[in-house]
Amino acid sequence: MSWSSKPLAAVVWVATRHGDCIRLGVFIVPDFMTEPTSSQLLVQAMAHQHSGELDRAESLVRQILANDPENVPALTKLGVLSTANGQFETAEAIYRQVLILAPGDVGVLTILANFAVNRIAISEAQDSFRQALARHPNHWQASLGLAGLLVDLGRTVEAVPILRDAIAARTSERADAPGLLDARALLAEILVTVGCDDEAQTLAQAVLAKEPDHCQALCALGDLLAESGQVELAEQAIHLCREYEPKNGGSIGSVGGAV
Repeated sequence: MSWSSKPLAAVVWVATRHGDCIRLGVFIVPDFMTEPTSSQLLVQAMAHQHSGELDRAESLVRQILANDPENVPALTKLGVLSTANGQFETAEAIYRQVLILAPGDVGVLTILANFAVNRIAISEAQDSFRQALARHPNHWQASLGLAGLLVDLGRTVEAVPILRDAIAARTSERADAPGLLDARALLAEILVTVGCDDEAQTLAQAVLAKEPDHCQALCALGDLLAESGQVELAEQAIHLCREYEPKNGGSIGSVGGAV
């Protein structure tokens, strides 16, 4: 049997005053309290990230990776921090490293697909989104990402079933899940272009009932009103859309890219 020379605990003396007497107490502090584990460092890094201290967060993450270069949670967090700092090429390289260590990770595949979209590497983006969906059908981010990409490419008919399935799955998990309104508004706008006006109107109105200033839903409703000859109401809807989100000219493609 061999013994480690590393101390297993630290001894802390504490002095307390009781009237005219001073008492000394001793506490045995386990070593893990003086030297945080990787998990504890990662928690600290997340706290710094949430408070906007990205440099301190990155320093802690790199401290973990110095001892464990293949720590997947730490590498993933480094990718997040690099993205937040605008270091997109570095972040993408980190996520590729994560994918080697965790093959088939749906979240990482989706992130890499979005990086490919930003690089206008369309085939690569489609492949990554579809790989993610092959492993996790109706994965929320991958579904929205692929649907948005197909819309940008003018392949709206292909985007419809992807969005339908994703919305249905997401709604069954949580009726008020984040992103549902945006997805329904996107689907409404797509349905207008493929002639499903009644369903598009129902979706757009449902979104606006919950969020009256939802730009994309207003655009979809404006398109429907214009098609039905209600030009004045259509112009009002489009005007509201541009007032709430001036950069959005009402095109599906711009919204699809944002998704």
